Amino acid sequence: DSWVKESFKPIDKVPVQDDMGATQQEFLYVPKEYDERIFNLIEKDIIDGFDHTIGYMSLFNDITMQRSMENMLVEAMNTDALTGLHSRRYFYDTARNRSDEAMTFLYMDLDHFKEVNDRQGHDKGDEILREAAKIICECLPEAFVGRLGGDEFAAIITTHEVGDIQKLIDEFEAKMSDFAGQNVEIFGVKVSAAIGYSPYIRSSDSDFSQSYLAFCPPICTESSPGSSMPVVSFMPSRPAQ
Repeated sequence: DSWVKESFKPIDKVPVQDDMGATQQEFLYVPKEYDERIFNLIEKDIIDGFDHTIGYMSLFNDITMQRSMENMLVEAMNTDALTGLHSRRYFYDTARNRSDEAMTFLYMDLDHFKEVNDRQGHDKGDEILREAAKIICECLPEAFVGRLGGDEFAAIITTHEVGDIQKLIDEFEAKMSDFAGQNVEIFGVKVSAAIGYSPYIRSSDSDFSQSYLAFCPPICTESSPGSSMPVVSFMPSRPAQ
């Protein structure tokens, strides 16, 4: 019937067949009056003792709640609870999956953050981290951004022109400087940021995290002869005013 075709949209392109000969396929049910639902359709021929098909079984299971809970768990695992950015593990996994692409990797580190935590408490430190994450997303709306831990952030962008990258860095540092300057009395110190970037990263390593760790030290120390990840530029933070 036409209403069935209009209301049930297959999620899986090809039905999956099990060892018992039954096929399973998930469908998105989109009724006009109600919220959409997800159904799992199980279909199987009914065979008699003489190997004749005598009937046909179709079983619909509403798995909307199950899929919703699964999506919530996946989102929780892949999201940093404090900032809402991607988690460290998910960032690494995504970077590894994209390791054959041309991309630009940015690493951001906040200066004087530990002083705020020690003097003003972790609530103030959390406020800085959330604001930093917000500023990064504003300056890099197309980027894949993650919090690596503590006051360290990273982003993957597809912009490769040094001039364009520099503009993004300048915008981030300017906004971060404005935020820190407006709240210097609250935090007791003006927090600044250091940013490093490396265009056209390609990793052939089986473990991307090892390649990343080889990239991190040069960001902080300007050079590292043993690094397998070239540091094209290191942009130090602006001096506190």
